[in-house]
Amino acid sequence: MVLPTCLKRRHSLKGVRLVAAIKRIRGGQPQGLKEFARFQKDNKLDNLSMDDLRQQTPTTSANPVNVQMSGDIVQSSGDNNNNGTNKRKRDDLEDRIANLENTTKEEVVKNLKEKINSDIDLEKIEGRMDELDKRITCSSGHKRKKSFQGSFLQFLQDLDCKHLSVCTPDDIRRFLIWKDFSGKTTIHGVHCKHLGQKGEFDCFCPKRLASGTVEGVINQLVNIFDDNGFGRYWDIFSKSGNPACAPIVKEYLKLIREEQASAHVLPKQAKPIFLSKIKAMCSYIDREIKSPGLSLRERYILYRDRAWMKLQFFAGDRASDLSLVVAQEVKVLNDNSGLVFQHTFGKTLRGDKGKSNTFVIKKCDDLSICPVQGLLDYVNFCQVSTVDMSVGYLFRIVSEKGRVLDKAVNYSVMYERLRYYLSLLGIYEGETPHSFRSGCAVTMALSGAAENVDQAMKHIGWFGRTSAEYYSRIHTLFDAGSIALRLSQVANGSENIETVFKEQADYSSLVHVFNKE
Repeated sequence: MVLPTCLKRRHSLKGVRLVAAIKRIRGGQPQGLKEFARFQKDNKLDNLSMDDLRQQTPTTSANPVNVQMSGDIVQSSGDNNNNGTNKRKRDDLEDRIANLENTTKEEVVKNLKEKINSDIDLEKIEGRMDELDKRITCSSGHKRKKSFQGSFLQFLQDLDCKHLSVCTPDDIRRFLIWKDFSGKTTIHGVHCKHLGQKGEFDCFCPKRLASGTVEGVINQLVNIFDDNGFGRYWDIFSKSGNPACAPIVKEYLKLIREEQASAHVLPKQAKPIFLSKIKAMCSYIDREIKSPGLSLRERYILYRDRAWMKLQFFAGDRASDLSLVVAQEVKVLNDNSGLVFQHTFGKTLRGDKGKSNTFVIKKCDDLSICPVQGLLDYVNFCQVSTVDMSVGYLFRIVSEKGRVLDKAVNYSVMYERLRYYLSLLGIYEGETPHSFRSGCAVTMALSGAAENVDQAMKHIGWFGRTSAEYYSRIHTLFDAGSIALRLSQVANGSENIETVFKEQADYSSLVHVFNKE
């Protein structure tokens, strides 16, 4: 039998955290220890009183010591005769030990929770949660999503499909075909004389949803089932999971694409708007601003529209993003030659990996289309009209009573204004606010303002080459044209090309090396 350790002069508690040690040995059953050490071989430590412990502790130290507490750490004070101070410290230690012995685990946890709860302001937390929830529910994307989901669920109910769990891939296809009937893309037949043409024609060819729109509808359906716990996979054997991910739905999308490709339906692109039309609209606005009898509301709208259109073309920005510009983000260059804009929020700017769109707008010699001058004139008019433009949205809406509101002008407002000016001048050809972005990209490509696609991407704010090449049409404007020109110039020397081909590339007429004949 192994006897317990008997404490000698070499043993010490110096540097030991007592609270942690006491917690480990509470109840007299510390882990890995069958019995406590003893001061005397024949006297168990459990049988000693506090007075006995107090008397025995100094005799086990090499030097007379007084126990001092720093937090809950035991320290040695050496030959310190301040017995009153040491006694108080020992009493404090004994009180802490007694409190620990008389406190249960449940009481400690309860006291800790009460202390934490007293430091937490639940009202502020709930208020912040409500603020974030309102941002979600009030966003246009959330409203469109709820509207689409309601339309889909109503369609399922009309099919006697009471729950998403019983929806099948065939039900998904039925919904897609039902939506397809409300499309606006005409699918001309092979024998239709309008095949490959854009616009509205007096023919009996059906109208369908564009293939890109069909793909978007399928993605929304996938998200609806995923949000309701059905995942993003369809098991064809157990017929469970997300029916919008079924192979038959993917095959439906493939057939739609092939049908529209055979009908020569091309991807819809915004018609570019160029400087000639922008000059025409700005000249009209200049004349209207000078007209007598205009109200402040009408004059404000003219100044705002002129500044917006000039800036939109030279920035090449998204119309929705430009409308969200705030006055605080616009800065002037050191040489006063232009302005700097830095977008941090927009359609594709959502705080991901610190993305931002920074671009510079320079002054033009032609003041009739100068974006810097147009913006300065707009801000100066607002200041004269006692409208504070130092903070808040730069382009704002105005009420019927002529009050400028602290709300950003939206895409639909600028679309109506653009169509109004172009129609009034008799030059409207279906342009939208997105036409400014396309016109800027094409102008940069043809004028040499952007030497390559990367420069156009940096100015306009594209993060992918696909979008830049799509909107600027750089391959169509340069590659196809230059290749066609060079190809036409070699027509006279076509015989030489044929001879070279037969000699160096056509091996069909050569004789087999191992032919016996």
